Amino acid sequence: MMAEYAYFMLCFLVPRLFTGWKDTGNNITGSMSVRDSARTILIELLLEFLFILPVMSGGSFPYLLSFVFFYHLMAVIMSRYMKNGNLRSLVEFVLLILAGGFFIGGLPETVSFQAPIFSVLANFLRLHPFMRQYSRWQMRGLIIIIFGAVVLVNEINAMVRYILSIIHSEPLAEAGQPDSRELGRGKIIGVIERLFFYFFVLTNNYGSIAFILAAKAFTRFRELEDRDFAEYVLIGTLLSSSLSIFWAYFIRTLVL
Repeated sequence: MMAEYAYFMLCFLVPRLFTGWKDTGNNITGSMSVRDSARTILIELLLEFLFILPVMSGGSFPYLLSFVFFYHLMAVIMSRYMKNGNLRSLVEFVLLILAGGFFIGGLPETVSFQAPIFSVLANFLRLHPFMRQYSRWQMRGLIIIIFGAVVLVNEINAMVRYILSIIHSEPLAEAGQPDSRELGRGKIIGVIERLFFYFFVLTNNYGSIAFILAAKAFTRFRELEDRDFAEYVLIGTLLSSSLSIFWAYFIRTLVL
């Protein structure tokens, strides 16, 4: 059941990753226009059904449609009243995780890896010598690991950004607004860093974590002479690394 739940969450989290990756002022202090919001919802809907149709049982469509409708309705309402995009993303993620768990738990046949389309795909993949080496249990574990990685890329980034904004540690441009260029670079570095930590913990390769931290400090050595920037890098690194390590431990307990 955990693998089905992880895949069901991926059907919503992966579209959020595509539509929310672009870094704009909306992620910090503003809200999207009606046109941009409608376009984002449409793209997410198309991607969600594209991902979930292969594993959806035939009689579950009305229940799934209701869940998707209320999920996006909730997102639209929050976008109206919550101007901080990072906080809004976090609240949406928490509600999605909770509501999705009750949905899968209450309707265990809603998402099933025995759905006809998925069974045809699984049988086709068994013809490939590489894919054939993985047992059904290993594939289910891989789905959970991918779910954990997607959460690290997008949702944990929103959490780090929101905490930095609360304590006023974001890098500022000359106009006194958050420096979107520096935040964009920090976002990419943070994502790579978290993914490395994630897989190092999953594989018990803890020594490599120190190497990543040392490499990051070396590349930004001159910039650390600025005290405000040094505090931003230090707090962001500690938040990012600690959250990724904690999350990796949690995912490992689900897989092992």
